[in-house]
Amino acid sequence: MVETVGGYDYKYITEIPEDLICSLCHFPFKNPVHVEECGHIYCKECFEQTKDHATKNALDFCCPLDRQNIDVTRVFKDKFNERKVLSLKVECRNLADGCSWTGELREAIDHEKQCNKNEKLVWERFEIELKNMSSCMKDLVLQVKCNEQQIEDKDKELEKQKKQSKQVWERLEIDLKNMSSCMKDLTLQVECNEQWLEYKDKEMENYSKQLENQKKQLENCNKQIEDQNILMEKQMKQLQNHIQSLNQPRNFICRIK
Repeated sequence: MVETVGGYDYKYITEIPEDLICSLCHFPFKNPVHVEECGHIYCKECFEQTKDHATKNALDFCCPLDRQNIDVTRVFKDKFNERKVLSLKVECRNLADGCSWTGELREAIDHEKQCNKNEKLVWERFEIELKNMSSCMKDLVLQVKCNEQQIEDKDKELEKQKKQSKQVWERLEIDLKNMSSCMKDLTLQVECNEQWLEYKDKEMENYSKQLENQKKQLENCNKQIEDQNILMEKQMKQLQNHIQSLNQPRNFICRIK
């Protein structure tokens, strides 16, 4: 909202009473002040400009209407007329841009601060959004740079891992070749061991047969020994009997003598 210096510059719906119009700016009073000596009322800004003009030019400070000297200590804020002005009905200053709002002047000030048709407000919002976008863009650029650096670091790490993986794979291939060679040797060794075991099994089988035969022979020998023992016992008995029979006559002869 663009406010003129002095009174309120609006398009009023209701007729403006003449006693609410400033005689200096010809607009309804804005922050009106009452001069006690003469009773005239002015906008505060219009009154201050008149006083500053008189001071700068070393002139007597007089009422612009009746040229009566003014005592600034006897100038007061006119709340009564201020309320009357603020109750006037007005249209939004952005009516030409499409805003259809109407209401009291006191509400118009707050309305135009957030009116979507307010060119200045829209531009200010646009500037704020532009600044926010610029800040976001800076953040995005920083984020992109950070991401690019992270990607570069990841690429380096990935390349390093690729080299390590290649080295590991090469070592694995060598180990696999060695293992394959070892497996062949082991397979040959197993085959040899199997053949050796087969040979040993046959040898053990033959040995077992030999043992079985020897066992049978031993059993036969034992039986023969038993038979011999039995025979010898019989012969011993016979021999003993024979000896006894031989001893009997000798005893008889000895008794005769």
